[in-house]
Amino acid sequence: MAKKSKLRTLLVRDPRQRKVLTSPVRLEILGHFTSSDPLSVSDIAARMGRPATAVYYHVHKLAEVGLVEPVGSRPSGKREETLFRPVADQFDLTPDRTN
Repeated sequence: MAKKSKLRTLLVRDPRQRKVLTSPVRLEILGHFTSSDPLSVSDIAARMGRPATAVYYHVHKLAEVGLVEPVGSRPSGKREETLFRPVADQFDLTPDRTN
């Protein structure tokens, strides 16, 4: 019997994280992580049909607030490209009603 994997959900309460997630481009980027395989900026850009330079900015904004994390690198021509993975499978933006 196949083992079911449990989805990891991050309850997003940090105002910086919430602000970063107001960008439709950043939400689209997170949507491209459909498996446990990490992706590079160039992988995401190719899937989105956008220039890697445009995607780079948004991926790094997601990383700055801890929504994606670097998990390794791989050779790409004469340089290394960083691989990223989201810190959760789902992001819960439900407003905090306890305040």
